[in-house]
Amino acid sequence: MIDRNFTVELLGRVDIVDLINRYVPLKKAGANEVACCPFHQEKTPSFTVSADKQFYHCFGCGVHGNVIQFVMDYLGLDFVNAIEHLASTVGMTVQHSQQHYSISKKSDTTKDFKDHLREINKKVADYFYHQRHHSSVVDYLCKRQLSAEIIDRYQVGFAPYTNYLNTLFSDSFHQLLLTADLMVQKEKVTTAANAIKPRFRHRLMFPIRDIQGSVVGFGARVLDKSLPKYLNSAENPLFNKSKSLYGLFEAKTAIRQRKKVVVVEGYMDVLALAQHGVDYVVATLGTATTQQHIQQLFRFADQIYFCFDGDQAGRKAAWKALTQALTLIKENKHIYFIFLPDGQDPDEFVRHHGQKVFENLINEQAWPLSRYFLQTLTQGKAIKSAEAQSLIISQAAKLFTLMPDSTFKDLLIKALAEQLDITLGQLQPLLGQTTTLPSQPKSYRCDQWSRQWISQEEVTSHNKKMIYWLLTKPYLATYVHLPDYLEYGEDIHCLLALTQAVLESQGQVKNTVQLLELFKDSPFYSLLAKVQDSVFACESERASEVDSEEEFKVGLTRIKQDIFTKELAELRSLIKTDGLDEGQEALLQALINKRLHLRRPCQPFLGQNDEATR
Repeated sequence: MIDRNFTVELLGRVDIVDLINRYVPLKKAGANEVACCPFHQEKTPSFTVSADKQFYHCFGCGVHGNVIQFVMDYLGLDFVNAIEHLASTVGMTVQHSQQHYSISKKSDTTKDFKDHLREINKKVADYFYHQRHHSSVVDYLCKRQLSAEIIDRYQVGFAPYTNYLNTLFSDSFHQLLLTADLMVQKEKVTTAANAIKPRFRHRLMFPIRDIQGSVVGFGARVLDKSLPKYLNSAENPLFNKSKSLYGLFEAKTAIRQRKKVVVVEGYMDVLALAQHGVDYVVATLGTATTQQHIQQLFRFADQIYFCFDGDQAGRKAAWKALTQALTLIKENKHIYFIFLPDGQDPDEFVRHHGQKVFENLINEQAWPLSRYFLQTLTQGKAIKSAEAQSLIISQAAKLFTLMPDSTFKDLLIKALAEQLDITLGQLQPLLGQTTTLPSQPKSYRCDQWSRQWISQEEVTSHNKKMIYWLLTKPYLATYVHLPDYLEYGEDIHCLLALTQAVLESQGQVKNTVQLLELFKDSPFYSLLAKVQDSVFACESERASEVDSEEEFKVGLTRIKQDIFTKELAELRSLIKTDGLDEGQEALLQALINKRLHLRRPCQPFLGQNDEATR
């Protein structure tokens, strides 16, 4: 786990304009920088980057975020790798600790070691590619109807029978070759030259790349009927099967543009589909689909289409993919399943039927996850026997526990109840679902304040604007002075929490993204996220530093007036009914006295630790 303070420090050191400009050329436009959005196709620039807020937003497709989010979305990295990538750009070394972090300009030995492995893999991949003209390779690829363009795009190569590693590397590389799983160490050798045995020999070679294009491993296929048919690199410091997808680097642009991706099982499936125009395709690497695979694909696409072989093994793989996807279900992300005729794989299907028919499967015949879920559990039949219903409910209960609470989950439970011919009220207790209604906002006592706050369903536009000002200009926190003995809604508590965070940072928190990172796991984050969406939408409200300060001060005075008016009204109503106790009488008198100061806008307000009256 990466320390939160480290992340905040990193966000303060990496300049978002410089970082994005490395990948997307930016042009000055007023206070911001603009470009054509890298996440969707457009002719007129709508992608805006703010140096002041350290934030980006596209007015065309709606994507937005900080430098971490940009690296994750643009380069397809997970959070940890994105942090490591950014840290390396500013000379910071990440310490994976919950307690501390350190900053160093010294080279990280682990990174150096991985760089050496990448260099070795690249050299071997280049060698394989230049061997592609071997007669057996040419014959095989012609039989599979693969073009030179596709072979070149995916850098398909050939590993000969020869001991080619002896030619490419000296003895000093033995350990690195073993680590990269390119070499097998013989047990009994007579000479140093005979100590090296290449792992891949006489096989068609498929280089596996990470999202940045570096070769991290290899897939190998025999050209005859020998076994094993496929051979993959073993896991090593660069290569993790549960996180790697063949063809993602080559397809990421097409996937991002189309907002969808097709997932298949084999290397040849990827090549065949890409050759026939379905270039938004990737493959798992001889392993079942994992949550890491799905998470990675959702960074590029909104729709994932699983297309496995039309046999029992293919359907088993599809169900495994479904179970992995349940924990990741979101309202704006969708998963579908394509089932080919029995005995056919995507390679054979697209070669026989072509692009149009295959894409018709995607657009017209793909099963949404909900349909496949219900069809598999019930076999598409109304189940009425108690025995059958009991078995299905038992299986479904385990699956529903994996799913986050959402409208989709509620509707799926309702659909299952209809399929079982029982009421929703009967099914929910059996699934362990007490209710499908969202829980009410939880009240709690903040350590910084003495009284419990009452959550508000809606945030007033005024208070939202105040939070906006403080998010965009953290230095305004020095003007916030509110009494800590009054009841506030979530929005005011949020304003006070932001203030405390800025003041306690002693000048380290200077921009929007640093504040948001500090509150990522707080109960206020959902509110801040709403305000975050308006950061770029409020461009018309740009004002000078002086105007910002004055508007903020006036806004604080209005908050105090509103709070006092409400509190006084409640106390006066108590006088008419139950009367006031000693504490309430003291509070009423203090409020009356202090309200006199509020008649003058921008007058500094006394907090709890100040004198009660003057």
